[in-house]
Amino acid sequence: MTKQFEYKTKPFEHQREALKRGAKLKNFAYFMEMGTGKTKVAIDNAAYLFTINEVNTVIVIAPNSVYRNWEKEITTHCSVDHTISIHKEHDKFDYQHEKLNFFLINVEALSHPSGVETLEKIIKPTKDKLMMVIDESTTIKNKSAKRTKNLIKLGIDIKYKRILTGSPVTKSPLDLFSQCAFLDKKLLGFDSFLVFRNRYAVMRSIDMGGRAILIPQYYTNLDELEAKGKIFFF
Repeated sequence: MTKQFEYKTKPFEHQREALKRGAKLKNFAYFMEMGTGKTKVAIDNAAYLFTINEVNTVIVIAPNSVYRNWEKEITTHCSVDHTISIHKEHDKFDYQHEKLNFFLINVEALSHPSGVETLEKIIKPTKDKLMMVIDESTTIKNKSAKRTKNLIKLGIDIKYKRILTGSPVTKSPLDLFSQCAFLDKKLLGFDSFLVFRNRYAVMRSIDMGGRAILIPQYYTNLDELEAKGKIFFF
């Protein structure tokens, strides 16, 4: 960060370092354990980009149990003038030109055309100065889920993207593919999930009621995968 940034609430050193690492990058993942304040870091990141005239709108997508909490967190930590609109709790997106404008939406809404249309209306006029944040990004680890496909598509032209979670790998290193594909399909060096899977997992076939399915037998090249992520992950 080259510009002196004024915090509203004092950060811990690990939060300061996380912001320093991700502040100006187009795509970044705040993989920080529960309780370490990754929400504050993301809010500070958005506020910093606002102060250097890079971002004026932030779309936050989070699980139903979480996304409304962002209103309190933004009010507590955001150091610049801002507005907050919540999907289906406000008549419309409250965009004000001289402020940093937040829009909060439940990730489940992105499984439905109406949720996609809501975001498309916000993205189209603001994409050049827009940040999209996916909180608890393992909610898009399933590459076949509608919400995953929709969010990857919606994010293609967005200038700044962030994902947040404490544990990006819940069952398998393959969980990373869709989360990173939202940020940038080439971030890990693979456009294709099958090619990615073949690099980092050895699969075996099992019978499921007369139908053969592939499951990981073991994982490989994980040091390489970790090294790739160090540039874009905190």
